Parts: sequence; structure tokens; C-alpha cells
Amino acid sequence: PWSTGESDEAPLVCYVGLENEMLIRVHVDANSGELSKDFRARPLGARSRDDPAQAVKLFKVSAQGKPGVLALCSRPWLSYSHQGTGRITPLAYDAMEYGAAFSSPQCPEGIVCVIGTTLRILSVHHYGEVFQQQAVRVAYTPRKCALLKA
Repeated sequence: PWSTGESDEAPLVCYVGLENEMLIRVHVDANSGELSKDFRARPLGARSRDDPAQAVKLFKVSAQGKPGVLALCSRPWLSYSHQGTGRITPLAYDAMEYGAAFSSPQCPEGIVCVIGTTLRILSVHHYGEVFQQQAVRVAYTPRKCALLKA
């Protein structure tokens, strides 16, 4: 859990990005600095064996006014706290090379990222909702879409 509800202080959490596209999250004792024996490991990368694994790069960002972590590998992920629960959500966006927290009058809480030779500014809305897009390669260009009723 991210918060026990007993105090306003959020627990210390250590994130580790591995070269095999795994993200490890472990709690740190605030008094002794010891790592918890209970840790969470999550695969973040591509699901196909043909795609090469990339090391996970971690960047500190802000999500809903609280600290969050942007994890980048073959897919971007955002780790944040929503209603007292830790969430790790994939971002439906292109693979990013670098990211950082961004704030301006037009975008009070955003993420600035580098994708290839472009600099992009993102804003995350609807925290806690599940949304993901996936590109599917087709052999032929579709000409029409048909709605099939089950």
C-alpha cells in the first residue's frame, strides 16, 4: 500500500529499472533505511519475443500533485498514487527516450518528453481509468468498417 491512512506522510519507495524491461518497486523503512523483503516486480516491455528488450529508464514526475515515476522502455508507463493505492499504468503514446516534469500556466501538471528529434508536452487526464491503444498491422488497407452485433 502507498498509504496506511494513519499519517499524511507517504512511505518511501525505491524504484529499480532493469535491463530486461522489468520494474521493481520496494518500500524503504524511513528510520533505518532498510529495504522491505516484500517487493513488487512488473514486466513493462514488449510482449513479442522478436522485439529486443530495452533497459528501463526512470524519471521523477508529478501526478495529481504527488510524486510519480515515469518508466520508459519499449512502452511508456506512469507510476502514481490514486485514492491511496499505487498504480502503474501504461501510457497510450509512442516510445519515449527521455522525460521530465513540466509545468506552465496552460499545462499546470504535464510531462515533457523526447521522441526521436521532437520535443513533446503531454498532460495526463482521467487518472485511475484504464486506457490503452495498440497498433495492429494489416495485410491490406481497410476500405470499410462494419459493426457486428453479438
